[in-house]
Amino acid sequence: MKLGKLIIVLTILWVGLLALQCMVITPTITEITVLWDVTDTTIGKPKSDEILPLYHLDGEDVWNGALFRISTLSNVNFNPTEELTLPPRNKWLSNELQRQKEIGTFKSQIALSIDAPQTEDIGRSSSSLYWPVFIELKRLAEQTGERRIMVIQSDLMENSADLSLYDPKQLKAFTTDPTSVKYLTENIAQLPPLKGIEVYMIYRPMNTVDSERYTLISEVLTNLLQEKGAKVYRSANLIR
Repeated sequence: MKLGKLIIVLTILWVGLLALQCMVITPTITEITVLWDVTDTTIGKPKSDEILPLYHLDGEDVWNGALFRISTLSNVNFNPTEELTLPPRNKWLSNELQRQKEIGTFKSQIALSIDAPQTEDIGRSSSSLYWPVFIELKRLAEQTGERRIMVIQSDLMENSADLSLYDPKQLKAFTTDPTSVKYLTENIAQLPPLKGIEVYMIYRPMNTVDSERYTLISEVLTNLLQEKGAKVYRSANLIR
């Protein structure tokens, strides 16, 4: 009799543990960093309606967390960064209607951040692009989010004291001589493993010459990031 009661109690505990395990769902976190190059008026601007779908905040994924960061690329290494967060929620302990409101607010804040008119003048006589890009990649590599994404809206035309891709000789060396990327790999990059990070290089060339130049430069950077384990995509926009 006692043995039967013990079996019943153990069974109830086992079922309870299974139910609790089903309720405890570890949410994923998607982190997106947008770097917008403001050194040239022809580069274009990121679009919120292309970036927001990357979060996949619908269906069963509404409970997942999200983080958004946006910063400009200019003629200096350090630029202000704006950050927005959407905390993850437990499905069984949260209100779905309230969650939809949180997601709506988060998306509206991102749209306002990206689509709002730029207050500073666009255009610079020089451009420091690679240093801030690599610094942000290092930061992303340290994060624990399951999905980590970087969107780079830029023509990738570095024009700093150490490297000017507007100089035909430097451009040719950078895109054809493997030893030329020593500037990146040793002096600036020093990148950790980037496995799990997606990098989107977004730019719409103005003409054939610009297209050929961008293709060569982006190929160098793509190879460098892929060697570190990142997935790299190049296109004119984020709609793939």
